Amino acid sequence: MAPVHRKKYDFRFKLSTVKYAEEHSGEAAARHFSVDPKRVRDWRKMKSELQRLCKENSKRARLPGGGRKKKQSRSSEDHGKRGLKSVPKKEQVDCEITACSAMTTPAPSPLSTHVLNTGMGVPGAGMVLSLHRLDQGTDTWNLLITGATNDDGRCPGLITREAFIPGVYKMRFETGQYWNGLGEACFYPYVEIVFTITDPSQKFHVPLLLSRFSYSTYRGS
Repeated sequence: MAPVHRKKYDFRFKLSTVKYAEEHSGEAAARHFSVDPKRVRDWRKMKSELQRLCKENSKRARLPGGGRKKKQSRSSEDHGKRGLKSVPKKEQVDCEITACSAMTTPAPSPLSTHVLNTGMGVPGAGMVLSLHRLDQGTDTWNLLITGATNDDGRCPGLITREAFIPGVYKMRFETGQYWNGLGEACFYPYVEIVFTITDPSQKFHVPLLLSRFSYSTYRGS
């Protein structure tokens, strides 16, 4: 039987996964980064520790020799080995011994939404939604992305600037599932908002304000 090799993840990957999970959900992050959901949960619990280790590693990399003093009596190879031993064991096991720069913040999506539960006066957190674009040649909807709103009722990273082209789009909100999760019944099992984009260079904000028996939307920026 072939040996099983445990995959290693560096600090940047772990923190990027945590950031994505906070903005969307843990399950969405697990799917997006192709990792075990349990790892995502563990990394979220370790966020403060990961950030601390990341800063320490980054400072070490900025110093001459990676923060290690040179000794002319030893070869550069021996010097590298001494530096590796000085790194905490946790870092050696879990990640590459490299500089960890600040996480790359993705460019803001040209399309955004914000779900507000006006019946309770709170953000619509955990609302499952999907974004689609109409194929006018076949008159069918092509799924672009699925996700869920964060604790603030927002869903960052809906679409990239490159993928945002002129066309007819649809955002579908699983309102029935949302209200069922709150132990309430609602009149609308789902809400679909269809809109046309002619100038994708602009910023579009399409919020959803809803209660159990009504909803409204508008075009913002």
